[in-house]
Amino acid sequence: MKIAVIGAGRQGQIAVNDLLNKKISPKVEEVFVSDFRKEAVDSLLSSIKDDRLVGKKGDASKIDETAKLLKGYDATINVAWYHLNLDIMKACIKAGTHYNDAGGLFHMTLKQLQLNNDFKKAGLTAILGSGGSPGQQNMLARIAADKLDEIDEIHIRLGKGPAVYTLHSEPATLAKYIGKGCKTVTFKQTLGLEMRDILMKLRDLGLTSKKEITVSGMKIVPYDVVIDIIEANPDQKVFGYSGRTIMDEFMIPAVQYINGEFKEVEPVSGDEYITFPEIFGDQLGVPNAIVKGRVKGDAAISLAGMLRHEDISLTRKYAGTGPMVSITAQMMADGSIKERGTYPPEGVVDPFKYKEEMKKRGCPGFLESLIVTKKT
Repeated sequence: MKIAVIGAGRQGQIAVNDLLNKKISPKVEEVFVSDFRKEAVDSLLSSIKDDRLVGKKGDASKIDETAKLLKGYDATINVAWYHLNLDIMKACIKAGTHYNDAGGLFHMTLKQLQLNNDFKKAGLTAILGSGGSPGQQNMLARIAADKLDEIDEIHIRLGKGPAVYTLHSEPATLAKYIGKGCKTVTFKQTLGLEMRDILMKLRDLGLTSKKEITVSGMKIVPYDVVIDIIEANPDQKVFGYSGRTIMDEFMIPAVQYINGEFKEVEPVSGDEYITFPEIFGDQLGVPNAIVKGRVKGDAAISLAGMLRHEDISLTRKYAGTGPMVSITAQMMADGSIKERGTYPPEGVVDPFKYKEEMKKRGCPGFLESLIVTKKT
């Protein structure tokens, strides 16, 4: 199989290494990488000595140009900035290649789902939000949900400590594609207290605004200025995220699916401490998925999480964006996924095959627990 990767940043590099690992990706014959930064492509090509890896500079916003680059590839992985998702999807239709990406921060995901008929007509599959989160977390929700007959709520929680609402794609898809009557999906993640306080101050000072203002006779957009300042200081220790991620994921109202409706909530709000140490011990970020419903009419809670190594370098080999987009791209390319159209991973990825692929990459296993309260 031949796989294309758009985006030569950190996640693109991880995905390429996963694809070129002959032990875990034995069917991959060629990997093509493209990025608008020629130096990023050249750096990746020089750092990986493998004749199967080729690359070229490309502007993913130019649909026809991108389609020409992708022609002949079985599947395309998009790990570029999510604003380009629709353009790259349209290029994939023109090129005749399957598509997946690392997420669309809710609003973009809904727009992407509208290309369902276009992908069906082209005989292609697009998997949306197939990275770490969304992606891995969607599969954990699927694993937990499969143990229940009926579902009322799905809650995704990332991290260990006070979790808060942030904008994510999981609430856009989980209720619809898992079904079983689910009416509520929420997403929260842990942010450092210092980081959260700074984010709130940025908001209160108007520095997250996209409205143009005049400063010393110059027109600027505070949103863009803050991003540029953060990106110009990659060694800053407070955030640990890119400037665009901070502004788009953490500072935009977080949409949740509550009682059958999408509702906006204040970003970085709703402090909640979620851990189950008596069940999961000290595993960081476990459980990731908490699903509430019923089994044979009895109230039940199903929990699922991924075991992590203390050595983060080992965890990165199976967790996160890069490995997951590689896994789903190969599933589309080798025909394991036969559905055509646009789907989130929980709609088309077989949980058993997902677990097998994770095990190949060194995942020590999954923590799963079903708690049933029988009627008395």
